[in-house]
Amino acid sequence: HHTRGHLARAVMEGVSFALRDALTLALSLGASVDELVIAGGGAESRAWRQILTDVLGLPLKKSRQQEQACLGAALLAGVGIGVYPDVVSACRTAVSYDEPTVPDTANHRLYNNAYAQYHALSVVIEVTKKTSISLLAVEFKYEFRAED
Repeated sequence: HHTRGHLARAVMEGVSFALRDALTLALSLGASVDELVIAGGGAESRAWRQILTDVLGLPLKKSRQQEQACLGAALLAGVGIGVYPDVVSACRTAVSYDEPTVPDTANHRLYNNAYAQYHALSVVIEVTKKTSISLLAVEFKYEFRAED
């Protein structure tokens, strides 16, 4: 018997796996990442932060700022008018973080196995979608010609 809590956790894990896909792509393109920053409403959930860091295998810092977009715009404007010499200096002045959430090694191993299954299923789903779309296109083309 599954509860609302199980469903909520499944959603958090699914989103975390999708974010791992994005991280994997960034790393494959040469990005270097040793920690991540999280902000916004979901960042307030300790459970989600732990799931995310366990899935990604990287420390996760939560921003203390409430309005990151507004702050970012103000900092960029400050750089533009010379208040700060560069973006890094502006951020060092105005941005702060809580203590990082660190991955639990045992959970990370479990999530690596689950992620492998997720990734294998996502490949099967993509192939199935492409095949279905091709079959629908052929069927539509056939029905369209049959009516002529």
